[in-house]
Parts: sequence; C-alpha cells; structure tokens
Amino acid sequence: MTLDEIGLEYGTDKSSKGHGYLRHYERVLAPLRNDEFTLIEIGGLNGASLQMWQEFLPSATIVCADINPNVKQFEGGRVRVEIGDSGAPEFLAQLAARYPSPRVILDDGSHRWDHQRIAFLKLSRCSRPAASTSSRTCTRATSRGSPAPTTCRSWSS
Repeated sequence: MTLDEIGLEYGTDKSSKGHGYLRHYERVLAPLRNDEFTLIEIGGLNGASLQMWQEFLPSATIVCADINPNVKQFEGGRVRVEIGDSGAPEFLAQLAARYPSPRVILDDGSHRWDHQRIAFLKLSRCSRPAASTSSRTCTRATSRGSPAPTTCRSWSS
C-alpha cells in the first residue's frame, strides 16, 4: 500500500482527502521503509498519523511529542509519546537526550514558526536526518549517511 492509502485508512489530515502531503513524504521516506530508526513527529492530534507511521515503517520507533496529555492514549507498541511544549528549549533538550539519533523529524504541532525553528535547531543537531519537515511545507532530505542537506523543496496544497 502507498503511504497515502494507509493515511486514508487511518483518517490522517495529511492524506489526499486533507492536505495531500503524504505523496511528498513517501517520495522521501520510501527508501527507509524497512529500516530500523527513530521518527519524531511533533503533534499527535487524534493519533491517526501515529498509526499510519507504525504501519508504513514496520521497523521504526515512532516518537510523538505533544503538549496535550490526552495524546498519551496512543502510546503502545513501537509508538512512544512524550508530553511537553515544542516551543520550550528545555523540553526539546530532554527529547533530544532521550532519542539522540532520529532519522526523521516531522513538525506538525503548533504551526508557529518560532516553535518550528527552535525544534529544528534543537533536534536536528542530534540527528542524521533522512528527512525533516517544518509546518509540513518544507522537506529536507539527505543522502543516507550524509549529514548535509542534498535537497530542499517546498510545496503547497
């Protein structure tokens, strides 16, 4: 199944019935599909994307950072939920210490640029990301094993 088909199954707003971002995510993440790595997603909302990532990335650990304690209900299996403010450098430092080498960082939390900037700066320092997104508008992809960005593209729905 494609990432969009999985997203539609779980009802995430990232699917083609919502914002339509999954086709972009899949293009970057498909090569990692069976790899063991950590994905950090800021923002858990109703848990749909957490279920989607768990199915699409069967060997990955999925970490969700959210300010809403109710998101903790989606924790289980390979999904971890950390409750905190993605705009708080202290919380992000704790997250980076607990999950020191994420390959993928997605920011779909507050949608505030200042929070996205802080999260990107704090979390990307500790990672060798395959992909990072900020506010679902920019994808940064690197070659496997390469610490420097090789491409950055923007899109809108």
